Amino acid sequence: MKLFRIRWWIIPIWFALAYRLAAQWETQSFTLQPGWNAIYLHINVPQGTIESLVGNDISNPIYEIWEWLPAYPTAQFVQDPATPTTGGSQWSSWNRNGGPSTGLNALTGNAAYLVRNGSASNFVWTLTGHPVAPNYLWTGTGLNFIGFPTPTNAAPSFDQFLTPVPDFKVNADIFAYVGGPLGSGNPQQVLDQTMQNVQRGQAFWLRAPKFNSYYGAISVNLGSAAQIDFSTNLGQYSFRLVNHLATNTTVALSFLPSGPDPTSGTNAPLVPLLLRGDRSITTLTYGAISLNAPTAVTLAPAGQPGADVEVVLGVNRYVMNTNRAGTQFTGILRLTDGFGYSQIDIGVSATVGSSAGLWVGNASVTGVQEYLTSYLMATNQTDLDALLAQRNLTNTATDSYTIETNTFRIVEQLQTTNGLQIRYLTKDSSSTNRSVAAPYPFRLIVHNDSGTNVTLLQRVYLGADPSSNSVISLKQSLLDPGQLAQARRISSVHLPWSPDSANLGWVGAGSLSASGPVRFVVPLAVDNPASNPFLHTYHPDHDNRDASFKPLATPGIESFAMSRSILLQVTPPAGDFNSLTRLADSLSGSYLETLTLSGTTNQTRNFNLSGYFSLTRISGISTLTRN
Repeated sequence: MKLFRIRWWIIPIWFALAYRLAAQWETQSFTLQPGWNAIYLHINVPQGTIESLVGNDISNPIYEIWEWLPAYPTAQFVQDPATPTTGGSQWSSWNRNGGPSTGLNALTGNAAYLVRNGSASNFVWTLTGHPVAPNYLWTGTGLNFIGFPTPTNAAPSFDQFLTPVPDFKVNADIFAYVGGPLGSGNPQQVLDQTMQNVQRGQAFWLRAPKFNSYYGAISVNLGSAAQIDFSTNLGQYSFRLVNHLATNTTVALSFLPSGPDPTSGTNAPLVPLLLRGDRSITTLTYGAISLNAPTAVTLAPAGQPGADVEVVLGVNRYVMNTNRAGTQFTGILRLTDGFGYSQIDIGVSATVGSSAGLWVGNASVTGVQEYLTSYLMATNQTDLDALLAQRNLTNTATDSYTIETNTFRIVEQLQTTNGLQIRYLTKDSSSTNRSVAAPYPFRLIVHNDSGTNVTLLQRVYLGADPSSNSVISLKQSLLDPGQLAQARRISSVHLPWSPDSANLGWVGAGSLSASGPVRFVVPLAVDNPASNPFLHTYHPDHDNRDASFKPLATPGIESFAMSRSILLQVTPPAGDFNSLTRLADSLSGSYLETLTLSGTTNQTRNFNLSGYFSLTRISGISTLTRN
């Protein structure tokens, strides 16, 4: 509900902001008869002043434009339709002779205008702007100059349109402009409501017998907003949808592409808009209904439960975030009732946000690769003979195969040049990923800058620098000592520690985003007891030193050199409403790690770990302060 009128000198600033935040476009056309016409704008027109749109166009025959300014919070009593006048009235005007110095400089939505066509023939005036939800403050102490959000095609008559409000229908005074000069015949009172259509974009003078706020069969309440803007981080947006009819009313929701940008001529992609569905009693999640196809909501009769409902919309951030940061998506949400009374168009916009900032979360290891050896077994001589035959093995003077009594393994005894060798007969050798008894958690700290650098960190500091600027720092010394009580240190114990002077982290390959993945390589030095689990500083067999306490240069004798290759792969969200709309500041997916041990003569063995991770962005600061 509008509570004030923006003054003309701040309108250019407001429109510049609106243009930046919402780029959905819709055209509204008016057929202006010679003389005076009343129009009602359902769009904001931000791309120029009236002077640039009309005054500078010599082919445009419009000579005057008068905007009606309802008096808030008290209204003057108006007995008859007011005549435009500058003598302290509720009019603001522009005229061709006055140019930019006139009081009216811009065209706003949800406002009624008197427009004088100075030519002798009809003129079609087409405006392009952002559609806005209906919003008007009625007065019961005088006339209202207003238009209604009726369907563009097949507009209802006043007799049909006012049927749900019988007191208003019977007692309302309605005046309509018919073109020509102002006077007793223009505007004319509508005496037969069946003969006057409630044409979308046409303004009428109406006086209600008592306070009235009727717009049509349905109304929407967006709060103080005129449009729906998900911006860069919102995933969900709700509004109230109200039925004003005494019967069940079906409201169709259609999502339409925006028109082309009037400046560039380009069309923004359509917002992947979702409607929240019913909640599942088994999964306790809300369904997600794509508005790529029209859908419907049924409202109960006015005054009954279900007549006033919350509609929750969402934007599929997973689909959007595969595009570059800053890409804007737009669209127009159209709501129509099944009786043909209302057509409400609402602009919708959403922008792909940057993933820059500090992300903190956890990884949980749920699977570890094991190196397993399987052995052949037999319970009797017959089984043993069958197994030996399958492998073309036989008992000889030098080779013998027997069954171990307790384990039923097959013992192989081979006479070789190096002497007798005794071993179990193996079935195969393989690497298998096995589930762990309980998930093993550890913290992840990742920073995304505004470019392509993704850094895995062992620790980081959040606080204020000496200039009181909020920073993300790799060194505590870079923070203001007087504000350390309000600073935070976040650390992770599973990564190698280093002093602040060498706390640089590990730069990854790839991107931490919906289009990921990103891989980090973390070396664990053979001689670093702070991170290498095979190095025991005070154990003589595992301190990586010889008998003279000199460091061993070759890995694999007492400890291994190790390398951790960590892969974070963002996975598609589940198909429920909350999962699809939450990816602005949260990411989750698969955690994969390959742990490589290096021994003597460059021998290596890999162990694979698997699990899942989740990260939440706790700061949007894109710069990692290093010095």
